[in-house]
Amino acid sequence: MAKRELKNCIICSETYLSWRKTQIYCSKSCKAKEENFKHGHSQRDNRSPEYSVWAGVMSRIRNPDKYHAKYYSHIDIDNRWYDFRNFLKDMGKRPSLKHSINRIDNNKGYYKNNCEWTTHKKQMNNTSHNTLITFKNATMTQSQWADKIGIHQNILCKRLKRGWSIEKTLTTPKLR
Repeated sequence: MAKRELKNCIICSETYLSWRKTQIYCSKSCKAKEENFKHGHSQRDNRSPEYSVWAGVMSRIRNPDKYHAKYYSHIDIDNRWYDFRNFLKDMGKRPSLKHSINRIDNNKGYYKNNCEWTTHKKQMNNTSHNTLITFKNATMTQSQWADKIGIHQNILCKRLKRGWSIEKTLTTPKLR
């Protein structure tokens, strides 16, 4: 059975009791709720990919769970984006289902100039958990270096853990 949670409506900030994790606005006569349904992207069983992404952003910003709170409590959002239509106008349609929203600078919020549609691989190279390696005036993540030199990321990681220098790690060919 689903657990009830107290949440704050993203539009009117009224506190309400929700059964659904994805619910981001109160079920009372919130005018913004009615307006958001007029755009045609949020029909119950046929939500557009863009609407699902927007709803996820709203959920992370307004109702972060214990895990996400440490990552999102300091992140804000363009006030215009509380209305889905403005989010869609600024971001446009997703280029493909393989694209998701990415904050270019992870220390900044969700704003038109700081967000882009990007692939999972590119997004994973833009996290604060990455280890950056600088070699010959180029700085990249372990994954990017592995792609560049043609070895699996695990091999590169193992070489570094064994105490190899960065130069030796990045210039030694893959052993067969």
